[in-house]
Amino acid sequence: MVEQNELIMSKKKTLLFSFIPFIYLLLLLFQKDLAMLGDLGRHLKLGEVIVTCHCVPQTNLFSYTNPNFPIVNHEWLSEVIFYLTTVVFGLNGLLVLKMIIIVATSVLLYFVALKKGSLFWVTIFSLLCLTVFSTRFFVLPELFSYLFLSLFIFLIEKYKTSRKSNLLWFLPALEVLWVNMHIYFIIGIGMYGLFLLEEWLRHKKLDKQFFLVGASLIIGIFCNPSFAKGALLPFTIFHNYGLSVEENFSPFDVFNNLNTTSTVAYTLVLQVVVFEILVGLFLIGFFVIKQWGNIFS
Repeated sequence: MVEQNELIMSKKKTLLFSFIPFIYLLLLLFQKDLAMLGDLGRHLKLGEVIVTCHCVPQTNLFSYTNPNFPIVNHEWLSEVIFYLTTVVFGLNGLLVLKMIIIVATSVLLYFVALKKGSLFWVTIFSLLCLTVFSTRFFVLPELFSYLFLSLFIFLIEKYKTSRKSNLLWFLPALEVLWVNMHIYFIIGIGMYGLFLLEEWLRHKKLDKQFFLVGASLIIGIFCNPSFAKGALLPFTIFHNYGLSVEENFSPFDVFNNLNTTSTVAYTLVLQVVVFEILVGLFLIGFFVIKQWGNIFS
């Protein structure tokens, strides 16, 4: 009876400890200054245009001097979702949608991490990672990238433990959605490449289905309104970017760009410092433990 009570108390403490990151996450999400950016107006208007005309504009509709300038609209599906959300639920619906996506992303990654580490260390590093993540808690198409990224990790890790091949076939379907929602879709290809490398390092061979899934992923990125231009956009977007954007700065160079008028000085310093600490800890741990067979993780 005593042992049973101790077991129940231990489970309660574990459950309570596991809620710490999510309480912290909710506190971050309820900050008013992390709600919406000026970019949102453009996304909502484009979503309205797409729904109205049943087409994806291929020119810059917001240019007065060069209205026929060709563009690749790589976020059109996100814009449609944002617009329809406001039509049905109003602007507050976007805040709820944001919270759902961010919480889902965090939950998926948290439970994957718990399979690989102790509750204590996973919780500690979750708090640090959420601090970095919080700088991007805006209603923007990149929210969907975070969700897709976590789904890729979750499905691949589930496959590694279960060896059920049907799990990998969800990845191409997700990639087709991803390429139409945000430019980070290229990360999915890179993640799958790391998974293949890990499989080869562990087993010194690769199953035929891995190549079929990989080929489907590559084909999937061409399933967008701009076809090849959309698929190659991550490699060409900076050819005619036109302006300097703070979130595009390197996390190791960002301090060289600080000035008294920059929002970086007020919103990114903490996140950048924590990120650099995490990178340092990762490199130390990786090269000390030398777990080359876990290169994906």
